[in-house]
Amino acid sequence: MAQRILLIEDDSDIREQLKEYLGLLAPGSEILTASNVAEAEKLLQEKSFSLVISDCLLPDGLACELLEGISPGTPVIILTGYAEEEALQKVSSVFPGPLYLFKKPISLSEIGKIVQRHLKGV
Repeated sequence: MAQRILLIEDDSDIREQLKEYLGLLAPGSEILTASNVAEAEKLLQEKSFSLVISDCLLPDGLACELLEGISPGTPVIILTGYAEEEALQKVSSVFPGPLYLFKKPISLSEIGKIVQRHLKGV
C-alpha cells in the first residue's frame, strides 16, 4: 500500500512549504491537504493515512477534534503557536497513537526525523 499523508494547515504558504518538503522526504507518497476541520474530517472518513500533520488551531475548530477519526496507531504531528506540556497531556489522553507537538516556528529537520522514522517501515 502506498503511503498517504494528510496535511492540515490553514496558512496556504506553510501548507505548500510542508507539502513540498514531505514530497522530498517521502517520494511516491500521496499527500492530501486540508485547510480546516471540515475538509480534514471528510478526507479522514474517505481514506486511511500513514501519517497526519495538523495545525492545532484551525478556522473552524481545533486539531484535537479530528483525533477520533484517525486510526489508532497512526502517528500525528500537531503544530501550534501555544505548545505547552499541559496541552500535550490533554491531547494525548484522548489519542492512543504516537503524538508529537511542535511549537511554531517549526523546525523542518525535526519534523523530517519523525516523518522518516514512521514512514520507513510502511
